[in-house]
Amino acid sequence: MLLIYFIFAESGGISSVVTGTYELNFSRVICGYLLHYNIIPEVRCALGLMVYVKNNRRNFNQSSNSTPFLIALMKFVAGVATEVVNILMIVQSSDVSSVV
Repeated sequence: MLLIYFIFAESGGISSVVTGTYELNFSRVICGYLLHYNIIPEVRCALGLMVYVKNNRRNFNQSSNSTPFLIALMKFVAGVATEVVNILMIVQSSDVSSVV
């Protein structure tokens, strides 16, 4: 959450959101949907890996399952952070070409 707060604060916050024409807003919705459509499988995969590590501790050669769980957690955080940063970039864009 600290990372999201830092990104939001550095980007100018709500005041930097550009309201635009229907073409701009339509392209934002389409690009946001496509972004979400591409990122969500990565997030689901990371969640599945975390559940697997939690339920199958004996399949790992280590004494604890913290390392594989942390790797899956990093994949999850990277997917969520990617979506947040890209959504912030989409809403701050002032023309259709920069949204795409």
